[in-house]
Amino acid sequence: KEEEGGFLLTFEPLLDKYAYLLRRLGERSEEEAVPLGFQAERAMAFPIAVGCNSSSGTMSVFHVTNVDGCSSLLRPRGKKAFERDGDDDDDHTVSAAAAAAAGGGGVGAGVTAVAAASEGGGAGAKGEGDPEAGAERGALSRGRDWEEWIGSGCASFTETRKVPCISLEHIIKNWLEGREVEFVKVDAQGFDINVIRSAGSMVDKILSVAMEVRCDTAKKIYQGHPSCTETINAMIELGFKPHLSVEDCRNCADWDEPEMDVFFERNDVDGHAAAERIIAMYNERHREHALKQEQQQQQQQ
Repeated sequence: KEEEGGFLLTFEPLLDKYAYLLRRLGERSEEEAVPLGFQAERAMAFPIAVGCNSSSGTMSVFHVTNVDGCSSLLRPRGKKAFERDGDDDDDHTVSAAAAAAAGGGGVGAGVTAVAAASEGGGAGAKGEGDPEAGAERGALSRGRDWEEWIGSGCASFTETRKVPCISLEHIIKNWLEGREVEFVKVDAQGFDINVIRSAGSMVDKILSVAMEVRCDTAKKIYQGHPSCTETINAMIELGFKPHLSVEDCRNCADWDEPEMDVFFERNDVDGHAAAERIIAMYNERHREHALKQEQQQQQQQ
């Protein structure tokens, strides 16, 4: 809010959605000129992606899906691979290991290499070939998988585009001159943890984060699509504490969908005012979502 000194920065690489962001606030006609990036008195929007490690920015491959809200810097696995489930290669037979070995550079190769290194599951994890692990995944995933349209709408892409991409470190260090950031909301379709990692030396300037995570037992939509457990462990390593347990990642019993927003706070800023407001906002949003689903079910009956 303006009286509290807040300022909002938004990043949207899809140009039609970016144009919508510029028009959604205020009472502007289609003919009225809009200053570049100006969204509101204390808000700006930029037509670029965030999460690349380059300090000066780079052009990265952005995969546009049939349902463009699923578009991502991560490569969708393809409808057939998605429907097969498992962690096999995508429809184009490009494996994570091959991509990493090729040293292809850019965001896609870097993310795939990180994901491939973490596939083993860490201490105490059951191996992919363990029958007990397979039975456990099957039992836990029932009722927590994607809707049918996800395979064709999100797991396959229709085109690729080159989009400008910068690091969160560059934004905080150079644009914001090292100021603290109260809250970062990430919805990058599987690329979320890479956005926070790109803060680099400035990560301790971020006080709180909300990002989407995938239930451990739900199918991967993208190559290198991290699980909830992988995301939480990565955020802990970066100095954040999650408002969700790893056990919740595995059974997803209270989840409305195979993915949900998880809130994180820096370890040394417990209970700051912005976090309390944001948690209340997300709790209210989840309540409204649950009520809407209940009403829809009653109407169908």
